[in-house]
Amino acid sequence: MKSHFYVTGTSFVLLISAIFIACGDDKKNNGSDSPKEAVEPAEPKSIAETVTFINSLPKPLSLADFVKALPQPLNVAATDSTSSLQPANMPGSPRIFIVTNKTGRPVILSIVPGKNDLEIGEVDFDGNIVVANITFPVTATLSDKAPYQAMPSCTGSSSCHDFVSSVDLGGGVFKSTVSSNIPSDIGNISVSTLTDLNTNCKDSTDRCKTLNALFRKPAMQYWFPSTFK
Repeated sequence: MKSHFYVTGTSFVLLISAIFIACGDDKKNNGSDSPKEAVEPAEPKSIAETVTFINSLPKPLSLADFVKALPQPLNVAATDSTSSLQPANMPGSPRIFIVTNKTGRPVILSIVPGKNDLEIGEVDFDGNIVVANITFPVTATLSDKAPYQAMPSCTGSSSCHDFVSSVDLGGGVFKSTVSSNIPSDIGNISVSTLTDLNTNCKDSTDRCKTLNALFRKPAMQYWFPSTFK
């Protein structure tokens, strides 16, 4: 005896509806309609790439805007040292080092929340560093030479880079040893302390904006190699 499968008009409509609903559920389960986390930009791996990164961002650009745009979480170290061209302003504004390209030739971005200078150090494999500086806010496209034209003047041996033993590369570019640019007590301000400073910083000052930008995602402690000190 042959079996027959009869589908009435109403049953057919219900069957087709069920198929479409099932397909819709599969699409949701596959995550195609799920919100995706924003892709972080590529981190700058040189002074030149830092300039390119800054030039790609909307203007006027504050230091906090720049820090917030960096790919996060950030690798940071901090110090309360005041013996540099970029001294800490304690108790609330340590000197903070943001390290990018840590698996290659590191780029060290140095800031002090509440101040407007970004110091950029590009490290080579021989333990030398080229240092540049950009002052914020940035209101126009920067030239390749801009970071070297904005270097603060050296007015005292206790607050200067080791220009005496540095090599003049021309065009305002100097190369010196990393140890002469990194405070020996780097890391004496922990990420935990920075986190507390950020948590307690709720006003609209440049200091708070920069700290808040630093912790768009939880920052990670970076430990400088002993050869850098």
